[in-house]
Amino acid sequence: MARMMMIVVDRAVRADAEVLLRKAGAHGYTELGPATGWGESGLRLDSAAYPGASTVLFTALDPEAEAQVRIALTGFEAGAGQRFRAYSWDVEELA
Repeated sequence: MARMMMIVVDRAVRADAEVLLRKAGAHGYTELGPATGWGESGLRLDSAAYPGASTVLFTALDPEAEAQVRIALTGFEAGAGQRFRAYSWDVEELA
């Protein structure tokens, strides 16, 4: 069964996250952004008062690719010092 992975990264490192997905074996992704809101890093509203925004990447992965993306994400956070959030869940292709 395929897994859907949602990765939330700072918009400034969006291109780095795309390269990571490609190298780890993802066959494609969907990007939503800029994403604004609040969380552990505070308000990020892409405004002068609350600068910053995130990008949300969704990718459907086979189990082998998911394992590679997980490993790559761990290295991405450690090497680049970038914070991100990643979540995954089972998905079924309907069409």
